Amino acid sequence: MQVRNPLDTLLTENGGVIALRRHPDHRRTLHRLVERGQLTTVLPGVLAPPEAVDRLDVRIRALASWDDDLVLTRWAAARLTFWPELPVPVITAALPRKRTAPPGFELVQETIPRPLVRTVDGVRVTAPELTALDLALTDRGAAIERVLRTRLLTLDRLDDALAQTARRRNNKLRRRWLDKSRRRPWSTAERTLHELLRGARIDGWQGNATIRVGEVRYVVDLVFREARVVVEVDGYEFHRSEEQFHRDRRKWTDLAAAGWTVLHATWPQLTEDADWVLRSIRRALARRQRAG
Repeated sequence: MQVRNPLDTLLTENGGVIALRRHPDHRRTLHRLVERGQLTTVLPGVLAPPEAVDRLDVRIRALASWDDDLVLTRWAAARLTFWPELPVPVITAALPRKRTAPPGFELVQETIPRPLVRTVDGVRVTAPELTALDLALTDRGAAIERVLRTRLLTLDRLDDALAQTARRRNNKLRRRWLDKSRRRPWSTAERTLHELLRGARIDGWQGNATIRVGEVRYVVDLVFREARVVVEVDGYEFHRSEEQFHRDRRKWTDLAAAGWTVLHATWPQLTEDADWVLRSIRRALARRQRAG
């Protein structure tokens, strides 16, 4: 039987890093391994193999092991909870007491309410609802769109998280981006369409609503139910596959056959030819109104 290397066991049990304070009985051995170059310091008191120190997962785990009171926030928290492919430009964390951040990391002195803290594989992170609100400060609501689109969260959960952290700085901006999601935009393009309609004072619509055609339920990007007009935002992000291409055409054909007017708008049209988009919507609404 192969005997496992004690160092490998420690690394495996601790997610690829070793916090010296957690292993007082191994201090001498660990210091010798540092001297031999088998381990190196990632953060003060936190060790990892030299070949692993630049890996994102190791750096995230290292910061989490550096102080047990830390709660990882923003990009790292999103990556560990609901957005695994999200780039992490900097690893950030909240800490109840003041402490200087190690080089390459960012710390904010803040106490995160316990209901808004999750533990993922031994790492404490902000809950998705708080994470999405925090990311809105830099991503223009993209994380909020994602958690709503995937139905991971509801607007009520996001509202509740904002209420639990009511005294935080920049909450007005968080609230602004949350309010922009009231009518359920699931992409930046849809949010742009909503803003165009609000700016043009065109009302009577719902975002990402369900329409029933026979026994089939279709979700459309935006609908004027009374006028039976649908607006679909056609973007590459969600319409790349051939399968999706055919599903979309079937949906639009079924809607048209059932008496719905289906309009389309692309991102360049929304951003570079907004007048044409609004004019097309107004014409469709007016035609439906005249038809009674």
